[in-house]
Amino acid sequence: RKFLSCRDDACEDSSGHVCGSNSLDFLDVAAEYIDFSDNEELWKEITHMGGLGQSILEEGIEQGLEQGLEQGIERGIRAFILDHLEEQIPKERSIMKLQKCFELTETQAEYYYKKITGK
Repeated sequence: RKFLSCRDDACEDSSGHVCGSNSLDFLDVAAEYIDFSDNEELWKEITHMGGLGQSILEEGIEQGLEQGLEQGIERGIRAFILDHLEEQIPKERSIMKLQKCFELTETQAEYYYKKITGK
């Protein structure tokens, strides 16, 4: 799975490929994340895009990746807590393990525990 990271005037995917934001390389990288096959208008728009439009696209991709990562972490926390409930592991131990495994504060761990278990 690849991730795209854009900063200032360059983009880098998780394989280390770097491209300048004004180059056609950016479009090649973006095409790995966006399906243009059903939207020729979008393809035309992006190939002629520069400056602000390109910055908005880069920011949107970065925000999408961040949101996906956050959702993945929350799913992991949910699975972790539900597994602990099934195994009848005490709440206090689960809270400590959440802090350690997910680098949460005690308050955050308790929040997730309560949110998921209702307890």
